[in-house]
Amino acid sequence: MEFQNSFYIIEHDNKLEIMSHEKLMAMDKNTYQLIQNFQNHSEAVTEMLRLVHEGQSALHDRIDKFL
Repeated sequence: MEFQNSFYIIEHDNKLEIMSHEKLMAMDKNTYQLIQNFQNHSEAVTEMLRLVHEGQSALHDRIDKFL
């Protein structure tokens, strides 16, 4: 994989973000958690959408338990 052109999903300030390699390398390594890296932006967006939908489903399940 060519890391200079890759994109990453990270957790930063309690939210998911997509970062380019260049921007990620400029960040303090203690301020984020790396989730996964991808060869292109499209793959990162697709996976982030999946993660968000998965999180929403889990939240709906938790809410349904209280109703």
